[in-house]
Amino acid sequence: MAESLTDQLTLLAQQHAQVAARLAAWDARLERQQFLNDAAQSRHSDALDRHTERMTALQAMLERQQQLQADLTAQMAALAQRQEAHLERLDRHAERLAWYEDLVTRLDAARAGHQQRLDRLDTILQAIRDLLDRPNGH
Repeated sequence: MAESLTDQLTLLAQQHAQVAARLAAWDARLERQQFLNDAAQSRHSDALDRHTERMTALQAMLERQQQLQADLTAQMAALAQRQEAHLERLDRHAERLAWYEDLVTRLDAARAGHQQRLDRLDTILQAIRDLLDRPNGH
C-alpha cells in the first residue's frame, strides 16, 4: 500500500503540476488579454477625446455660422430698406421729370404760337414799310 500511496502521491503531484502549468498558461493568456484590452481602451479613450474635441469645434462652427446667418439677414433687411428708399426717390424723380417734360412741351407750343405771331407781325411790319417806301401817289 505504500507503493500505491507513493504512486498516488506521485500521480497527484503530476496532476498538480499539470494544473499549475495550465494555470500559468491561463495567467499568461489573461495577462496578454488584459494588456490588449488596456491598449484597446486607451485607443478608444483617445478616439473619444478626439471626437469630443471635434464635436466642440463643430459646435463652435455651428454657432459662428448661425451668427453669420443672423448678420447676413440683418444686412439684407437693411439693404432692402435702402433699396425701397432709393426706389421712392426714383419715383419722385420720375414724377418731377414728367412734370418738366410737360412744361417743356407747353413752352414749345407757346414758343411756336409766339413765333407765328412774330411772323405775322413781321409780315405786317414789312407791309407797313412797303407802304411807307412808296411814293404818296400810291
